[in-house]
Amino acid sequence: TIRRPCGINMFKRPLIAFGACAFPFLFLTIAGYIGWPSNWYVNGLCPWETFHFLAIFSVIACCILLHIALDWIRIRRFKSVVLKIILCCVVIIALVQSPFISDQMSLAFLNWHPRDIDATLKPALALLESYNSQYEYRFGDNIAGVAALFNYWYYAVPQTKDYYAQGVLIPDWRYWLEKAVWERGNNYEETNFLLDWFAVKWILTCDSYSREKFLNKPEYYLLGPVEKGRGGCCVFIYKYSSPIIVASNATVLLVVGSDIGYSDVFRALAYSNFNSSCCIPIRGDESLTNYRLEDLKKFDVIILYGYRPRDRNRMWSLLRQYVTQGGGLIIDTGYSPDSTSSFIPSPCPVEKTEGTAFGMVWNFSYVSSPITNGIDFSAFSPPIYNGGPWGVSASYNMSVRPWARAILWDSGRPLIVIGELGRGRVIWCGLNLPYHILSYHNYWESLLLAKMIQWVSGESEHKRGAIDFTVTRPNPECVIVTLNERAKGVLFKECYFRNWRAYLVDTKGRRIDLTIYRAGPDFMYVHMPSNSEITPPLRIVFEYDWAWDEIFGYAISATTFVALMVYAIGLPIHKQIK
Repeated sequence: TIRRPCGINMFKRPLIAFGACAFPFLFLTIAGYIGWPSNWYVNGLCPWETFHFLAIFSVIACCILLHIALDWIRIRRFKSVVLKIILCCVVIIALVQSPFISDQMSLAFLNWHPRDIDATLKPALALLESYNSQYEYRFGDNIAGVAALFNYWYYAVPQTKDYYAQGVLIPDWRYWLEKAVWERGNNYEETNFLLDWFAVKWILTCDSYSREKFLNKPEYYLLGPVEKGRGGCCVFIYKYSSPIIVASNATVLLVVGSDIGYSDVFRALAYSNFNSSCCIPIRGDESLTNYRLEDLKKFDVIILYGYRPRDRNRMWSLLRQYVTQGGGLIIDTGYSPDSTSSFIPSPCPVEKTEGTAFGMVWNFSYVSSPITNGIDFSAFSPPIYNGGPWGVSASYNMSVRPWARAILWDSGRPLIVIGELGRGRVIWCGLNLPYHILSYHNYWESLLLAKMIQWVSGESEHKRGAIDFTVTRPNPECVIVTLNERAKGVLFKECYFRNWRAYLVDTKGRRIDLTIYRAGPDFMYVHMPSNSEITPPLRIVFEYDWAWDEIFGYAISATTFVALMVYAIGLPIHKQIK
């Protein structure tokens, strides 16, 4: 005899399958009420976000349970429609009214109601109506609640804020942007540096402090519409914004050092606004072990700061070849294994260094040079670290190599030495300059570093002109840059991620894969080949591909889902009852 199971047996498998899917999310939702976890939750899946998943799985499980309950009432011959309605209402009220989440998130953290946000921001953002299809620049704001609404209103305009905090790849850089632009005052060099790197054209302000900051500099920021209602929000237009994707001839600076060393160098350039139109820092390795001479030639300047040489002889030999063939080199031994060294090989302009300190007041002397000219050394911040004297790596006059000359001394000991070797230029510095700049946010010190980069690259001897290029972005995962003339490279101001690929297509249809370097705040930069056979117009394509671990993860998820469905249905569906 073949018969179909009825009652709870019929729904046992689906109930278990969907209940198993819903339980982890339900547990995470109510976990705060049972004391575990006290202040822990899955990064990217906050308790208040679990309803998205509960809506999928728990509704099906609840419907099955409700059907079983109603069926139970029918079997017990309680056929009153009123009882069924009451039962349904109790279930719905329990799901809607019960405080499932402790400290539930809402727009209350802004002290704004959604209609207040709409009434306050809409007039201020009116100028964006004509830019809703423009993806060349970003809208800058620092209010999380506004970010989600902005994505709804102006979905095609990129913005600096997120609608999903856990999706920010490198939070440190974004934190610096928000802190410097909206919370610090009188830091216009740093602010403009970050607005340039993050390609910000429109700046939203909703408090009097940041609004006054931008109002005080009309030469930089143009005031847009102002809303006089609650919140007082307004939008400023940054006059000197640069696009998200740009073909560039700026100096390309390879930073060979630790992550801290790279961060110090990049941040130090901010205080003189030596931005992406002037210099593009590239994050390098701690040593030159993985580099060949052909690799180094792609960069105009190399700076050694916080480096860790694994093969010292090979490193200095490689750098000598790089310099003599036209490269620029900056060596800061103030933060390096060579801060005290009895012998440093060429191309370093000095042979010997000694870690020391000269007290808590500078005693500078200097000579005229392209680097020292125009620098106010009397405005340098004091040589103090943690209440004591600032440590430096000093050399000796007799240690300066014949092809070099000292340009800055402290207490008679050389601290900056420059020289020309072959077709290239070299600078040695023992000040630990980037970190001193960060310690005091000093404009003149940052300008000194910028002038060092300019001189060693030869950039001051020629001017950069505008490059003829066009950009198309058929979808978020594909960017096509057409170069109508030669350029050093293309800067793509979006966060680097390993899934991005880049390649070049020339006029003959040949495809050449390009290396993506991490530039600035870990954005993307590709270097254009110098092969004379490759002539414009050229197409440079950035594409976002799937990684194998992603494919494997999706395969596991799909397999698990299919297995649960098979289990829920039950195979075979009909069973023989003996």
